Amino acid sequence: MFTKLNVEKVDSKILKADQSNTAIIYNDEYFFKFYRKIEQEINPDLEIVRFLTENTSFRNSPKFAGSVEYRATDGSTIVFGLLQEKVENQGDSWVMTIDSVGRFYERIMAKAKKEKLPALVNKAAVKFEDSPQLIQEFIGRGFYERVVRLGQRTAEMHLALASDQTSPAFVPEYFTANYQRSLYSALRKLTRDRFKLLEQSMDKLNDETQELARKVLAMEDQVLECFSEIYQIKINAIKTRIHGDYHLGQILFTGKDFIIIDFEGEPGFSFSERRLKKSPMKDVAGMMRSFHYAAFGKILLNENYREKDIEFLIQWAEQWQHYVSRFYLGAYLERMGLDSQLTQQDETLLRTYLLEKAIYELGYELNGRPDWVNIPLRGIYYHMNRYFEAKEVRKMKN
Repeated sequence: MFTKLNVEKVDSKILKADQSNTAIIYNDEYFFKFYRKIEQEINPDLEIVRFLTENTSFRNSPKFAGSVEYRATDGSTIVFGLLQEKVENQGDSWVMTIDSVGRFYERIMAKAKKEKLPALVNKAAVKFEDSPQLIQEFIGRGFYERVVRLGQRTAEMHLALASDQTSPAFVPEYFTANYQRSLYSALRKLTRDRFKLLEQSMDKLNDETQELARKVLAMEDQVLECFSEIYQIKINAIKTRIHGDYHLGQILFTGKDFIIIDFEGEPGFSFSERRLKKSPMKDVAGMMRSFHYAAFGKILLNENYREKDIEFLIQWAEQWQHYVSRFYLGAYLERMGLDSQLTQQDETLLRTYLLEKAIYELGYELNGRPDWVNIPLRGIYYHMNRYFEAKEVRKMKN
Protein backbone atom coordinates (compact mmCIF):
# COMPACT_ATOMS: atom_id res chain seq x y z
CA MET A 1 0.00 0.00 0.00
CA PHE A 2 2.36 2.69 -1.22
CA THR A 3 1.95 5.89 -3.18
CA LYS A 4 3.59 5.39 -6.57
CA LEU A 5 6.72 7.53 -6.95
CA ASN A 6 6.78 8.98 -10.46
CA VAL A 7 10.56 9.19 -10.64
CA GLU A 8 13.25 7.12 -12.29
CA LYS A 9 15.47 7.05 -9.21
CA VAL A 10 14.55 6.88 -5.54
CA ASP A 11 16.99 8.44 -3.07
CA SER A 12 16.74 7.59 0.60
CA LYS A 13 18.26 8.98 3.77
CA ILE A 14 17.96 7.57 7.30
CA LEU A 15 17.48 10.25 9.91
CA LYS A 16 19.96 10.09 12.77
CA ALA A 17 17.74 11.80 15.34
CA ASP A 18 17.16 9.89 18.57
CA GLN A 19 13.62 8.60 18.07
CA SER A 20 11.51 5.64 19.13
CA ASN A 21 11.20 4.57 15.47
CA THR A 22 13.49 4.44 12.43
CA ALA A 23 12.76 7.31 10.04
CA ILE A 24 13.70 7.37 6.35
CA ILE A 25 13.29 10.28 3.92
CA TYR A 26 12.61 9.39 0.26
CA ASN A 27 13.45 11.94 -2.47
CA ASP A 28 13.02 14.70 0.12
CA GLU A 29 9.27 14.28 -0.44
CA TYR A 30 8.16 11.35 1.69
CA PHE A 31 8.74 10.42 5.31
CA PHE A 32 8.70 6.71 6.14
CA LYS A 33 8.37 5.66 9.75
CA PHE A 34 9.54 2.10 10.43
CA TYR A 35 8.01 1.07 13.75
CA ARG A 36 10.15 -0.64 16.36
CA LYS A 37 7.11 -1.60 18.43
CA ILE A 38 4.65 -3.90 16.68
CA GLU A 39 1.56 -5.70 17.95
CA GLN A 40 -1.15 -7.84 16.45
CA GLU A 41 -3.40 -4.78 16.46
CA ILE A 42 -3.77 -1.79 14.17
CA ASN A 43 -1.27 0.93 15.09
CA PRO A 44 -3.24 4.05 16.12
CA ASP A 45 -0.71 6.26 14.32
CA LEU A 46 -1.53 4.70 10.94
CA GLU A 47 -5.25 4.53 11.74
CA ILE A 48 -5.58 8.21 12.70
CA VAL A 49 -3.30 9.64 10.00
CA ARG A 50 -5.18 7.72 7.30
CA PHE A 51 -8.54 8.77 8.77
CA LEU A 52 -7.61 12.46 8.91
CA THR A 53 -6.31 12.37 5.32
CA GLU A 54 -9.12 10.37 3.71
CA ASN A 55 -12.16 11.30 5.80
CA THR A 56 -11.71 14.90 6.96
CA SER A 57 -10.67 18.33 5.74
CA PHE A 58 -8.02 18.66 8.48
CA ARG A 59 -4.72 19.58 6.84
CA ASN A 60 -2.44 20.25 9.80
CA SER A 61 -1.05 16.74 9.98
CA PRO A 62 1.13 15.02 7.37
CA LYS A 63 -0.87 13.36 4.59
CA PHE A 64 -1.09 9.59 4.51
CA ALA A 65 0.81 8.15 1.53
CA GLY A 66 1.02 4.43 2.22
CA SER A 67 1.89 1.69 4.69
CA VAL A 68 3.55 -1.69 5.14
CA GLU A 69 1.13 -4.08 6.82
CA TYR A 70 0.59 -7.78 7.38
CA ARG A 71 -3.05 -8.82 7.42
CA ALA A 72 -3.71 -12.25 8.89
CA THR A 73 -6.54 -14.57 7.88
CA ASP A 74 -8.20 -14.00 11.26
CA GLY A 75 -8.62 -10.31 10.40
CA SER A 76 -5.85 -9.00 12.66
CA THR A 77 -3.30 -6.53 11.32
CA ILE A 78 0.35 -5.92 12.08
CA VAL A 79 1.70 -2.54 10.93
CA PHE A 80 5.41 -2.37 10.14
CA GLY A 81 5.63 1.15 8.74
CA LEU A 82 3.82 4.33 7.72
CA LEU A 83 4.58 6.55 4.71
CA GLN A 84 3.58 10.22 4.89
CA GLU A 85 4.23 13.31 2.84
CA LYS A 86 7.25 15.15 4.21
CA VAL A 87 6.50 18.52 5.80
CA GLU A 88 8.99 21.38 5.60
CA ASN A 89 9.50 22.75 9.09
CA GLN A 90 11.80 24.64 11.43
CA GLY A 91 11.85 21.95 14.10
CA ASP A 92 9.40 20.96 16.79
CA SER A 93 7.44 23.38 18.93
CA TRP A 94 9.40 22.47 22.05
CA VAL A 95 12.48 24.14 20.56
CA MET A 96 10.45 27.16 19.44
CA THR A 97 8.87 27.50 22.89
CA ILE A 98 12.12 27.05 24.80
CA ASP A 99 13.62 29.86 22.69
CA SER A 100 10.66 32.09 23.56
CA VAL A 101 10.95 31.28 27.28
CA GLY A 102 14.65 32.18 27.08
CA ARG A 103 13.83 35.59 25.63
CA PHE A 104 11.19 36.05 28.35
CA TYR A 105 13.82 35.39 31.02
CA GLU A 106 16.28 37.76 29.35
CA ARG A 107 13.68 40.55 29.53
CA ILE A 108 12.92 39.65 33.15
CA MET A 109 16.59 39.78 34.11
CA ALA A 110 17.08 43.11 32.35
CA LYS A 111 13.91 44.93 33.38
CA ALA A 112 12.07 43.24 36.24
CA LYS A 113 14.56 43.08 39.11
CA LYS A 114 12.62 45.76 41.01
CA GLU A 115 9.16 44.88 39.73
CA LYS A 116 6.56 43.30 41.99
CA LEU A 117 5.13 40.00 40.77
CA PRO A 118 1.63 40.60 39.35
CA ALA A 119 -1.26 38.79 41.01
CA LEU A 120 -2.35 35.80 38.92
CA VAL A 121 -5.56 36.33 36.97
CA ASN A 122 -7.42 33.25 38.13
CA LYS A 123 -9.59 32.53 35.09
CA ALA A 124 -9.64 29.35 33.03
CA ALA A 125 -9.04 31.28 29.80
CA VAL A 126 -7.25 34.61 29.42
CA LYS A 127 -6.77 36.86 26.40
CA PHE A 128 -3.59 38.85 25.89
CA GLU A 129 -5.27 42.16 26.76
CA ASP A 130 -6.64 40.71 30.03
CA SER A 131 -3.21 39.71 31.33
CA PRO A 132 -1.09 42.13 33.43
CA GLN A 133 0.81 44.78 31.47
CA LEU A 134 4.17 43.35 32.52
CA ILE A 135 3.18 39.90 31.23
CA GLN A 136 2.14 41.39 27.89
CA GLU A 137 5.45 43.21 27.60
CA PHE A 138 7.68 40.29 28.58
CA ILE A 139 5.88 37.48 26.70
CA GLY A 140 5.19 39.57 23.60
CA ARG A 141 2.26 39.55 21.21
CA GLY A 142 4.16 37.53 18.60
CA PHE A 143 4.47 34.47 20.84
CA TYR A 144 0.91 34.96 22.09
CA GLU A 145 -0.36 34.73 18.50
CA ARG A 146 1.59 31.49 18.00
CA VAL A 147 0.03 30.02 21.13
CA VAL A 148 -3.42 31.07 19.92
CA ARG A 149 -2.84 29.34 16.60
CA LEU A 150 -1.72 26.18 18.35
CA GLY A 151 -4.91 26.23 20.43
CA GLN A 152 -6.97 26.63 17.26
CA ARG A 153 -5.19 23.76 15.51
CA THR A 154 -5.73 21.52 18.54
CA ALA A 155 -9.46 22.25 18.43
CA GLU A 156 -9.60 21.62 14.68
CA MET A 157 -7.88 18.24 15.19
CA HIS A 158 -10.44 17.29 17.82
CA LEU A 159 -13.36 18.43 15.68
CA ALA A 160 -12.02 16.31 12.81
CA LEU A 161 -11.54 13.24 15.00
CA ALA A 162 -15.14 13.60 16.24
CA SER A 163 -16.64 14.13 12.77
CA ASP A 164 -17.37 10.50 11.78
CA GLN A 165 -20.76 9.22 12.91
CA THR A 166 -20.52 5.80 11.25
CA SER A 167 -17.12 4.15 11.82
CA PRO A 168 -17.09 2.22 15.12
CA ALA A 169 -13.43 3.15 15.63
CA PHE A 170 -14.18 6.89 15.49
CA VAL A 171 -17.83 7.56 16.31
CA PRO A 172 -18.03 9.60 19.56
CA GLU A 173 -19.36 7.95 22.71
CA TYR A 174 -20.83 9.46 25.86
CA PHE A 175 -19.47 9.25 29.38
CA THR A 176 -21.38 6.83 31.61
CA ALA A 177 -21.54 6.49 35.39
CA ASN A 178 -19.58 3.23 35.15
CA TYR A 179 -16.89 4.90 33.03
CA GLN A 180 -16.60 7.75 35.55
CA ARG A 181 -16.13 5.27 38.40
CA SER A 182 -13.55 3.24 36.47
CA LEU A 183 -11.71 6.46 35.69
CA TYR A 184 -11.57 7.34 39.38
CA SER A 185 -10.36 3.84 40.24
CA ALA A 186 -7.47 4.21 37.76
CA LEU A 187 -6.61 7.68 39.11
CA ARG A 188 -6.58 6.41 42.69
CA LYS A 189 -4.22 3.57 41.77
CA LEU A 190 -1.93 5.95 39.84
CA THR A 191 -1.76 8.32 42.80
CA ARG A 192 -0.96 5.65 45.36
CA ASP A 193 1.65 4.00 43.14
CA ARG A 194 3.43 7.25 42.29
CA PHE A 195 3.33 8.65 45.82
CA LYS A 196 4.72 5.38 47.16
CA LEU A 197 7.51 5.57 44.59
CA LEU A 198 8.21 9.16 45.64
CA GLU A 199 8.52 8.12 49.30
CA GLN A 200 10.94 5.36 48.33
CA SER A 201 13.03 7.69 46.14
CA MET A 202 13.63 10.59 48.53
CA ASP A 203 17.34 9.80 48.82
CA LYS A 204 17.72 10.45 45.05
CA LEU A 205 16.53 14.04 45.45
CA ASN A 206 18.39 17.18 46.48
CA ASP A 207 17.38 19.08 49.63
CA GLU A 208 15.17 21.61 47.84
CA THR A 209 13.29 18.91 45.91
CA GLN A 210 12.89 16.82 49.07
CA GLU A 211 11.22 19.76 50.81
CA LEU A 212 8.74 20.16 47.95
CA ALA A 213 8.22 16.38 47.84
CA ARG A 214 7.23 16.33 51.52
CA LYS A 215 4.64 19.06 50.88
CA VAL A 216 3.20 17.08 47.98
CA LEU A 217 3.17 13.78 49.90
CA ALA A 218 1.17 15.50 52.65
CA MET A 219 -1.48 16.29 50.03
CA GLU A 220 -2.22 12.68 49.07
CA ASP A 221 -5.66 12.54 50.70
CA GLN A 222 -6.60 15.90 49.18
CA VAL A 223 -5.42 14.72 45.75
CA LEU A 224 -7.72 11.71 46.03
CA GLU A 225 -10.53 14.02 47.17
CA CYS A 226 -9.93 16.18 44.09
CA PHE A 227 -10.01 13.11 41.83
CA SER A 228 -13.22 11.86 43.46
CA GLU A 229 -15.11 14.73 41.82
CA ILE A 230 -14.80 12.86 38.52
CA TYR A 231 -17.60 10.50 39.63
CA GLN A 232 -19.49 12.71 42.10
CA ILE A 233 -21.14 14.79 39.38
CA LYS A 234 -22.92 13.59 36.26
CA ILE A 235 -20.67 14.32 33.27
CA ASN A 236 -22.53 14.68 30.00
CA ALA A 237 -19.41 14.77 27.83
CA ILE A 238 -18.22 12.78 24.85
CA LYS A 239 -15.25 10.51 24.40
CA THR A 240 -13.54 10.50 21.02
CA ARG A 241 -10.28 9.35 19.50
CA ILE A 242 -7.58 11.76 20.62
CA HIS A 243 -3.88 12.24 20.00
CA GLY A 244 -3.08 10.57 23.31
CA ASP A 245 0.50 11.79 23.82
CA TYR A 246 0.04 15.48 23.11
CA HIS A 247 2.89 17.84 23.92
CA LEU A 248 5.13 20.42 22.27
CA GLY A 249 7.52 17.79 20.95
CA GLN A 250 4.71 16.31 18.84
CA ILE A 251 4.07 19.55 16.95
CA LEU A 252 6.19 20.74 14.03
CA PHE A 253 6.55 24.51 13.60
CA THR A 254 6.69 25.69 9.99
CA GLY A 255 7.49 29.32 10.83
CA LYS A 256 3.86 30.33 10.38
CA ASP A 257 1.77 27.33 11.36
CA PHE A 258 1.76 24.01 13.20
CA ILE A 259 1.70 20.42 11.96
CA ILE A 260 0.62 17.72 14.42
CA ILE A 261 2.53 14.44 14.20
CA ASP A 262 3.02 11.08 15.96
CA PHE A 263 -0.46 9.78 16.75
CA GLU A 264 0.88 6.58 18.29
CA GLY A 265 -0.45 7.43 21.76
CA GLU A 266 1.06 7.00 25.20
CA PRO A 267 4.14 4.72 24.86
CA GLY A 268 3.47 2.88 28.13
CA PHE A 269 0.15 1.45 26.92
CA SER A 270 -0.73 -1.36 24.50
CA PHE A 271 -2.18 -0.45 21.09
CA SER A 272 -5.65 -1.56 22.17
CA GLU A 273 -5.46 0.74 25.23
CA ARG A 274 -4.20 3.63 23.10
CA ARG A 275 -7.16 3.22 20.72
CA LEU A 276 -9.73 3.70 23.48
CA LYS A 277 -11.80 6.87 23.20
CA LYS A 278 -11.16 9.54 25.81
CA SER A 279 -12.11 13.12 26.53
CA PRO A 280 -10.36 15.63 24.23
CA MET A 281 -9.60 17.56 27.42
CA LYS A 282 -6.90 14.97 28.07
CA ASP A 283 -4.94 16.28 25.06
CA VAL A 284 -5.53 19.88 26.14
CA ALA A 285 -4.18 19.09 29.60
CA GLY A 286 -1.14 17.41 28.05
CA MET A 287 -0.27 20.57 26.13
CA MET A 288 -0.81 22.80 29.16
CA ARG A 289 1.54 20.57 31.15
CA SER A 290 4.05 20.82 28.31
CA PHE A 291 4.04 24.61 28.67
CA HIS A 292 4.77 24.13 32.37
CA TYR A 293 7.69 21.87 31.46
CA ALA A 294 9.06 24.46 29.05
CA ALA A 295 8.96 27.21 31.69
CA PHE A 296 10.93 25.26 34.28
CA GLY A 297 12.89 23.07 31.88
CA LYS A 298 14.57 26.14 30.42
CA ILE A 299 15.96 26.94 33.87
CA LEU A 300 17.29 23.39 34.28
CA LEU A 301 18.74 23.32 30.76
CA ASN A 302 20.56 26.67 30.99
CA GLU A 303 23.81 26.27 32.90
CA ASN A 304 24.54 30.00 32.59
CA TYR A 305 21.89 31.05 35.11
CA ARG A 306 23.53 32.00 38.39
CA GLU A 307 22.22 30.28 41.49
CA LYS A 308 21.12 33.57 43.05
CA ASP A 309 19.02 34.32 39.95
CA ILE A 310 17.27 30.95 39.77
CA GLU A 311 14.81 31.60 42.63
CA PHE A 312 13.93 34.92 41.00
CA LEU A 313 13.35 33.25 37.63
CA ILE A 314 11.27 30.46 39.17
CA GLN A 315 8.74 33.01 40.41
CA TRP A 316 8.42 34.40 36.89
CA ALA A 317 8.31 30.88 35.42
CA GLU A 318 5.06 30.36 37.33
CA GLN A 319 3.71 33.53 35.75
CA TRP A 320 4.76 32.47 32.23
CA GLN A 321 3.24 28.98 32.38
CA HIS A 322 0.06 30.26 34.05
CA TYR A 323 -0.70 32.81 31.35
CA VAL A 324 0.56 30.90 28.31
CA SER A 325 -1.57 27.89 29.30
CA ARG A 326 -4.60 30.14 29.60
CA PHE A 327 -3.91 31.88 26.29
CA TYR A 328 -3.85 28.41 24.71
CA LEU A 329 -7.00 27.22 26.47
CA GLY A 330 -8.91 30.37 25.53
CA ALA A 331 -8.09 29.95 21.82
CA TYR A 332 -9.00 26.25 22.00
CA LEU A 333 -12.38 26.88 23.62
CA GLU A 334 -13.24 29.66 21.18
CA ARG A 335 -12.45 27.49 18.15
CA MET A 336 -14.50 24.65 19.64
CA GLY A 337 -17.44 27.03 19.98
CA LEU A 338 -17.39 26.79 23.79
CA ASP A 339 -17.70 29.51 26.40
CA SER A 340 -14.45 30.70 27.95
CA GLN A 341 -16.14 30.29 31.33
CA LEU A 342 -15.83 26.54 31.81
CA THR A 343 -18.87 24.58 32.93
CA GLN A 344 -18.48 22.63 36.17
CA GLN A 345 -18.02 19.37 34.27
CA ASP A 346 -15.36 20.78 31.93
CA GLU A 347 -13.58 22.41 34.85
CA THR A 348 -13.61 19.06 36.65
CA LEU A 349 -12.35 17.20 33.57
CA LEU A 350 -9.54 19.65 32.88
CA ARG A 351 -8.40 19.79 36.50
CA THR A 352 -8.50 15.99 36.72
CA TYR A 353 -6.42 15.48 33.58
CA LEU A 354 -3.90 18.19 34.51
CA LEU A 355 -3.33 16.62 37.90
CA GLU A 356 -3.26 13.10 36.44
CA LYS A 357 -0.62 14.16 33.91
CA ALA A 358 1.59 15.77 36.56
CA ILE A 359 1.38 12.63 38.74
CA TYR A 360 2.16 10.41 35.74
CA GLU A 361 5.17 12.65 34.95
CA LEU A 362 6.35 12.20 38.54
CA GLY A 363 6.88 8.48 37.99
CA TYR A 364 8.56 9.07 34.63
CA GLU A 365 11.09 11.50 36.12
CA LEU A 366 11.75 9.45 39.27
CA ASN A 367 12.61 6.45 37.09
CA GLY A 368 14.65 8.32 34.48
CA ARG A 369 15.63 11.90 35.35
CA PRO A 370 15.70 12.59 39.11
CA ASP A 371 17.08 16.08 38.42
CA TRP A 372 13.77 16.95 36.73
CA VAL A 373 11.47 15.65 39.50
CA ASN A 374 10.87 19.15 40.81
CA ILE A 375 8.92 20.02 37.62
CA PRO A 376 6.05 17.53 38.11
CA LEU A 377 6.18 18.20 41.86
CA ARG A 378 5.68 21.91 41.15
CA GLY A 379 2.89 20.96 38.80
CA ILE A 380 1.06 18.89 41.42
CA TYR A 381 1.51 21.66 44.00
CA TYR A 382 0.31 24.34 41.56
CA HIS A 383 -2.77 22.41 40.38
CA MET A 384 -3.76 21.50 43.94
CA ASN A 385 -3.56 25.16 44.97
CA ARG A 386 -5.85 26.03 42.06
CA TYR A 387 -8.21 23.30 43.33
CA PHE A 388 -8.21 24.78 46.84
CA GLU A 389 -8.99 28.22 45.41
CA ALA A 390 -11.86 26.79 43.35
CA LYS A 391 -13.29 25.12 46.48
CA GLU A 392 -13.23 28.42 48.32
CA VAL A 393 -15.01 30.15 45.46
CA ARG A 394 -17.72 27.45 45.47
CA LYS A 395 -18.17 27.85 49.23
CA MET A 396 -18.63 31.60 48.87
CA LYS A 397 -21.21 31.12 46.14
CA ASN A 398 -23.15 28.64 48.27
